[in-house]
Amino acid sequence: MRQKEKIKPYLTSRLEVHFLDLLENNLCEISLDRVTVNGVFHAEQFTSKLHENNWALQKELDGHPTKFGLKRINSNGELLEKHNIATLVRNKGKNKHQGNWRLDTSNHIYSDKEKQKILAIINLFDEVHITRLDIAIDFINFDNAGMNYRFYKPNVKQYRITERNGAIGTIYCGSYGSSVQYCYYDKLKERNNKKARIPPNIRNWERLEIRLRRKKTLNWLDETKKALNYFKCPDKVKLNPNKKDMRKVAMLEYLINHPDRLNNNYLSKSTLAKYRKLLRQNKGLDNSLALIAINRLDKQTKSLEREINSYLGTNKLKEVS
Repeated sequence: MRQKEKIKPYLTSRLEVHFLDLLENNLCEISLDRVTVNGVFHAEQFTSKLHENNWALQKELDGHPTKFGLKRINSNGELLEKHNIATLVRNKGKNKHQGNWRLDTSNHIYSDKEKQKILAIINLFDEVHITRLDIAIDFINFDNAGMNYRFYKPNVKQYRITERNGAIGTIYCGSYGSSVQYCYYDKLKERNNKKARIPPNIRNWERLEIRLRRKKTLNWLDETKKALNYFKCPDKVKLNPNKKDMRKVAMLEYLINHPDRLNNNYLSKSTLAKYRKLLRQNKGLDNSLALIAINRLDKQTKSLEREINSYLGTNKLKEVS
């Protein structure tokens, strides 16, 4: 078996460490939140390699391994926490006997050394490709915080999760498991609920996630910008009502407050086309947060692309077979 090149970690979006000494206001950061890599992997052949990289066997079936978890262990070999940094799972279904595995990791990697333990296993994969990619856009200590933004994307189902006091905690745009899904939520509240460590000086922290699956991962940059183009906040000052167009203003205000009505089940095609155009022109809407994020994305594109490609070894992002 040929020796593959060693992969550089390229850990460029380590948010949990980056924000420990946060002092800025109106800070927008973009990072990889989740990466799933699929490929052909022969676990029995690489048992020792898994062990030396802190991958612990967690499940078996008929004497064959089906799941490993990457543990956080200190220099003395002591387990620091029970949660996995990453998981390695044999795929079920028709390909389960053909050595098809997936490696899944979220943005809980603390160091280059930890990421290298992930890449050391990916480097043993054949036919490697990315099947899920989550891009996280964090808005921290913004003056207009308060879960005020919405997704103005036509013909896509949306649903919300509200808190007991009626406040919006999470908004989903698109169904779970679809090739593209957006999620906007109160990250600070989520971390408080989990009693997780919160970096100091954070007053508010909202997150937009773009979750891409299968072939959509190939166009992660365009898909992220597309999501930001749908991400807007109601701004009634921009409506400028007068006597002549009160009906138009009333309809716009209704659609602004109910973006889920932007589909053919509620209005005629011609009416929808008229008002969708106005909303694309940001009539009654504010897209300033999205513009900040797009500017930040342009600055981080190369580093994010380098990090994504690091999960593919010597390959570049390629189409799923």
